[in-house]
Amino acid sequence: MIARVCRWLLALVAAGVVVWSFARVGGRLLAELGADDRTEIVMLHWGDRDEDRVVANLVASFEAANPDIKIKRINSAANYWAKLQTMVASGDPPDVFFMNAYQLPKYAPKGIIKDVDPLLERDAASGTLTFDADDIIHEAFDGFRYDGEHLGQGPLYGLPMSFTPMGFYYNMKLFDEAGVAYPTSDWTWDDFDEAAEAITARTGKVGAAIDLRGSQLVRLMAWGEGTDLVSEDWRTVQDGAALRRVLDRVRGWRDRQGQDDTPRVYRLFGAAEQSLETSLSMFVSGDAAMQGVAGRWFVPTYRKIEDFEWGWAPMPRASRGANANNMLYIAAWCVSAKSEHPEEAWRIASYFASDEGQRINSELGLALPTLWSVARGPAFTNPDELPRDDAVFLDAVPGSRPMLWPDSRPMRAMHDAAFGMFSSDDKPADVALGELQDALDEANQSRLLLDYPPLRWGPIVAGIGAIVAIGIGVYAVVWWRKRPGSLRRGREMAGLLMASPFVLGLAAFVAGPMVMSLILSVAKWSGISTLGHAEFVGLENYREAFTNDMRFLKSLSVTALYAAMAVPLGQVASLGAALLMNTRVAGINFFRSAWYLPTVLAGVAMAVMWWWVFDTNNGLANMALSPVYALLGTDPLAWFGKDADPWGVVAFALASVWTFGGTMLIYLAGLAAIPAHLYEAARIDGAGPLRRFASVTIPMLSPVILFNVIIAIISSFQVFTPAFVMTRGGPENNTLFYVLLLYLEAFESHQMGYASALAWVLLVVVLTLTAVVLRLSKNRVETGG
Repeated sequence: MIARVCRWLLALVAAGVVVWSFARVGGRLLAELGADDRTEIVMLHWGDRDEDRVVANLVASFEAANPDIKIKRINSAANYWAKLQTMVASGDPPDVFFMNAYQLPKYAPKGIIKDVDPLLERDAASGTLTFDADDIIHEAFDGFRYDGEHLGQGPLYGLPMSFTPMGFYYNMKLFDEAGVAYPTSDWTWDDFDEAAEAITARTGKVGAAIDLRGSQLVRLMAWGEGTDLVSEDWRTVQDGAALRRVLDRVRGWRDRQGQDDTPRVYRLFGAAEQSLETSLSMFVSGDAAMQGVAGRWFVPTYRKIEDFEWGWAPMPRASRGANANNMLYIAAWCVSAKSEHPEEAWRIASYFASDEGQRINSELGLALPTLWSVARGPAFTNPDELPRDDAVFLDAVPGSRPMLWPDSRPMRAMHDAAFGMFSSDDKPADVALGELQDALDEANQSRLLLDYPPLRWGPIVAGIGAIVAIGIGVYAVVWWRKRPGSLRRGREMAGLLMASPFVLGLAAFVAGPMVMSLILSVAKWSGISTLGHAEFVGLENYREAFTNDMRFLKSLSVTALYAAMAVPLGQVASLGAALLMNTRVAGINFFRSAWYLPTVLAGVAMAVMWWWVFDTNNGLANMALSPVYALLGTDPLAWFGKDADPWGVVAFALASVWTFGGTMLIYLAGLAAIPAHLYEAARIDGAGPLRRFASVTIPMLSPVILFNVIIAIISSFQVFTPAFVMTRGGPENNTLFYVLLLYLEAFESHQMGYASALAWVLLVVVLTLTAVVLRLSKNRVETGG
C-alpha cells in the first residue's frame, strides 16, 4: 500500500514538473510574441567572455538607436563553423554573421553571402552611409573582396569589423638582460636569428617560440622573397633559390631546438610535434623571448599579466631595404543572401562598421578598427597600456593583404602536406618540395573537381514514398489476413501505442538520416548550401576513395593497426580486472566502482590527460621510460611527433586500455553466471587454477568474450575524440583515424557527399569484420545446448 502511494506521488510530481516546464516556456514565448512587435534579426558570432561582452554592448547600442529591431544573438564560440554550416544547410541561415577572410572563398561562390557593393553605393548616393568612405582602411575592406580566384578583387561580401597584421611579440626584460636592441618595423630575418641566438646564449632562455601554422608561415616568408609556395592555379610547387632559402631557414630553426645537448634557441609548433606546451605558454612564463607568428589577438591576454613588459613587431623582411610583405587576418559582418529581412540586417552591419560601432568594438584592443579616425584616436591608441606604441600595428598595414585559401582539394592537400615538410631530420628541401608536388598532383587528379548534373530530388522522394507505401500496404494486407480477435487486437494496439515513440524516433533519427546519407554518398554536396545544390556523381565518391585519396588508405591502415593492438589489450585487461573483482573481500564494491569510473569521464578531459602523459618533453611516459632511454642511448620518443609512425598509434592503444571498466562489468556478470559446481567438479578431478581457468572459465565465458570482442572491434573503428583533441591526425596523417578523416571531410573540407560515402564504406568494413569473427567463432563458443 505504501509503495503504491509513493509511486502515485512520484508520478504526480513528475507530471507536475513536466506541465509546469511546458507552461513556463510556452507562457514566456507567448508573452514575448504578444508584447514585442519588433523585427527579430538572428545574429551569429563567436567570442570568449570578454568578446561576448563587447558584442553585447554593440547590440545594446544598436537597439537603443533602432527601437524597431530586436537582435537575437547566438554566440557559438566552441564550434562556430559547424554551427554556421548547419544553419545554412537547413535553409535557416542567420541574418547577420561573422566571417573570416580565409573562409570567404568557401562561402561566397555558393550564394550564401550577400554582395554589399550595391547597398554601399545606394547609401553613399543618398547620404545615409554610416561612415566616411574616405576614412576607411582600404587594405581591410579590399581584403574582403573576392572574384572567385583572387582576394582583393571583385564584389565586397561584408563590412570588415576588425583586422590585424602578423608579427612577433617580444619580452622586453629578456631583451634588456641580453643587451639586445628591441625589434624595429624594418628588421630582417637575419636580425631575428641574431637576436634569438644572442638571448639564448646570454640568458639560457629560448630565443623564439614559432608557430609554423602549417604552410602559412612558409608562404608568408616566401612572399617576402617575391615568390610563393605554389602557383596561382594550385598545380605546381614553386622552385628556385628564394624558396629554398626560406625552407633552409626553417630547417635551421628545427635543428636548433635543443637536440644533442645544443642550446635550445628555437621552439617550433605546428610541424612535427604535438605538445601541450604552446608558444603562448612559453612566452607568458618568460621561457621564450619572442613569440609568433601572431596578430593583435593576444593583446588583451598580455595586458592582464602584471609586471610583464612586452612589445610587438611586424613580420621581419627578407633583407635590408626589401619591401614589407605581411598578411592580414580580417573579420567582417556579413549579410545572408537568404535573409528574410535584408534591409534590417544591412542596418546592423552598417552600424557595427560606423564610428560608434568601431569605438565600442575597440575597447578590448583585440584587433585594429577599420576606420583611420578610430584607429588613430583614443578608443584604440592608449599610451597608458602596452604595447607602448599602438601605431606599430598601423604602420604594418600598408602593403599587407590576406592569404588566399580557396575551397579546393589541392589547397587542402598542400596544407596537409606542409605539416610534414619538416618532420624528418633527413628530409632536405628537394624531398619536401617533391612530396608536396606529389600531393598536389594527386589532388588535382580528383574527378570531384569536375561539374556534374544536379541531383533530381523529385524522383528520389517519389521513389522513397512509393517504397514506404508498398511496405505499409504489404504489412496491412498480411495483418488483415492474420488479424487477431478483438481482445488480442486491443492488446496489440496497446503494445504498438507504447512502442510508437521508439519506432517514430528510430524512423526519424536513425532510418531517415541513413537513407539520406546513402543518397548523398552518390552526390557532390558541400554541406554549406541547401540540398538543392547537390550534384549527382554516381560512384565517383567511392572511386575517389579507393583510387585517388591516399588519406583514405592511410586512415584505414592507422585504424586497423590501432584495432589490432587495442582490442586484444583491452580484452586481456578487462578480463584480468574482472577476475580480480570477482572476489568476496571487504570494500570490493568500492574498487569495482573506481575501476569503472574512467569509462564515464568526459572524453575531452581524458584526451587532454593522456596528451600530457605522452608529451615529448615533460610527459609522464617519457619520464618513466628515461632509464630505458639512457640504457639504449636514444632520445625520448616523440609519440605524436617525428616518431608518430608507429608510436602515435601505440600511444592511443595504450590510452584506450584505461577505459576498460564497461567491458570489465560485462565480464564480471559472465563470471557470476558460471555455475559453482563446475569449478567444484574440476577441483575434485585435480585441476589446478590455470587448468580450471582454461577448461571451465574460458569455455563458459566464450559467449561473453565473443560479444565483447565484436563490440571492441566496432568501437576501435569509431575512435574520434582523442585523435581530434590530441593530434587532429598529424603529423603526416600518422594518427589519422578513419572517423576523424570522415569528420574533416564533412565539416572542414565541406565534402559532405564524399564523407557520406566514407561512412558507408565504414559500415561495410565493420559488417565484414563482424561476419569474419562470427564465422571464426563457430564451434568455439559454448552455447549451453
